[in-house]
Amino acid sequence: MTKRLWCFLSQQTLPFATPTAHGFLMRLLKIGKVGHTSWTGLLARYLLDLSLLEYSMQWYSASLLAATALLVALQRAQLKNTGLKSDLLNLPDECMQHIGLSEESLCDCVVEVRKLLEVNPSDNKDKK
Repeated sequence: MTKRLWCFLSQQTLPFATPTAHGFLMRLLKIGKVGHTSWTGLLARYLLDLSLLEYSMQWYSASLLAATALLVALQRAQLKNTGLKSDLLNLPDECMQHIGLSEESLCDCVVEVRKLLEVNPSDNKDKK
């Protein structure tokens, strides 16, 4: 039976996997028309990686982490390009519809991700 199942699965082209935060982010980047290798796309991936390493962020869903990473990256890109700081939640409408989350549900997660960006690495070193 196992051999037959293996033969069946090896012939399938459908992805058999659980949704991951990285998969959600790649989909949101595509929907939001943000390039995977653009400055914003790379920053979003970096923020997502940071949030996945942080213990306090484990309670958020994968889709929420991905949306938050993209949102904070878009805000940082706006700050970089225009010099204007924006705290507004400005994810593209298509992205919000795709993930099925409200802007209010992103607020707590956005605050946590921003804290990750503000951490000073020298604070974590052992003092002698």
